[in-house]
Amino acid sequence: MVNLKFVSKVVRNQAILSNINLKIEEGDFVYLTGASDSGKTTLLKLIYGFFPPSGGQIVVMGKDIARLSKRDLSNLRKKMGLLMQDFGFLEKKTVEENLHLFLGGLAKKEREVMIDLSLHLVELTPKRKLLVSCLSGSERQQLRLARCIASNPTLILADEPLLCLDERKEKLILNILLNMNEKGATVIFVSSQPEDIRMSIIKKRVVKLCSGRIE
Repeated sequence: MVNLKFVSKVVRNQAILSNINLKIEEGDFVYLTGASDSGKTTLLKLIYGFFPPSGGQIVVMGKDIARLSKRDLSNLRKKMGLLMQDFGFLEKKTVEENLHLFLGGLAKKEREVMIDLSLHLVELTPKRKLLVSCLSGSERQQLRLARCIASNPTLILADEPLLCLDERKEKLILNILLNMNEKGATVIFVSSQPEDIRMSIIKKRVVKLCSGRIE
């Protein structure tokens, strides 16, 4: 599913990631942890193809990211669900309108079915007519997950998906991600909490980054 071979990323002469070797099989649930600035978000962005690595090779679903055309990279991204803080929304449009735009490649009836389902699962149906600018931080997290669910991804890249949530919503979102994993989606779940009790309970694979290297 994902294979990183000797991957590095250097920004302004500073090494963010160094010699990363990581193989994630189809159907895995990987808990990627490490302190702030250890390179976790950069690693997810490399996998998504936001920018190229400074060295090494990244293969996602059998495709070498660095060798893809813009069209092919766009098609590959359609199979990925991205839960990331800076992957935002159109603030002047409603929750529902944002999801319709995101699912623009689908027929209208199919979009409506997926939007109804995803908003119901994340408990955001009552907010569907609200402007995104009116949502709280936790509701934005729910909307990011709704967008992910609606796209029915093969690979989910979740960057701190439980940030700013109360305990009930944490459980809701974590259970949804676990359920999507059980149905076949590969999940990379990023958290800055190495001793996160939730993850120790569900016993998933843990990968720890420290100063841009895998421990």
